[in-house]
Amino acid sequence: FSESGGVTSVTWGIEMDIGMNPFRRSMGLFIEGRIGPDFESGLNKLKDVCEAIPPAKKYPIEIDYIQIGSQAVYSIKDSATTFEIRNKLIELYIEINSHIAKTGAEVTGQPLAIWHQYDPGGYNILEAAIPVAATGDGSGRVLANTIMEGNAVRGMHLGSYHNAARSYMAMDEYLIDNGYIEDGPPWEQYITGPEEE
Repeated sequence: FSESGGVTSVTWGIEMDIGMNPFRRSMGLFIEGRIGPDFESGLNKLKDVCEAIPPAKKYPIEIDYIQIGSQAVYSIKDSATTFEIRNKLIELYIEINSHIAKTGAEVTGQPLAIWHQYDPGGYNILEAAIPVAATGDGSGRVLANTIMEGNAVRGMHLGSYHNAARSYMAMDEYLIDNGYIEDGPPWEQYITGPEEE
């Protein structure tokens, strides 16, 4: 395959070692005439098939399918109304960071929020977590946990947290379009912070 100016050219060929055998060498002279038409027909069909493929669907956010490795975390599971989420997460991250400081654990990533239950008009069950290189024992509400390895669909939400529903709907649509089945709670990893844009 080679691409130039938005056009992809396909070269289809065959290579073989016919050695020094006189019979094989003479047969090699006739190969192109015997299989050339099949190659030409195949290339023409390939063009038709490629041009019939619909363009990739566009989603309002960047979404991809990834494999994630297992990750040690310290976490706290709690609940809050929708209006309390911001302050609740801040409270939980402060408590987790305090435990990390006491244990000397090495933080290896951005904070996470795992949504075990989301109810815009009621209580939400959430789990605040911070990735670390390795966990020791938990303390009080702080638990030593592991995010298990597996497959995931990842979306990048940019902008106000108030518009996050649009990103979640796009990811739900991506799951359906690709035949994926959700088998765990969604989670967010904050590049800046849940209280910032």
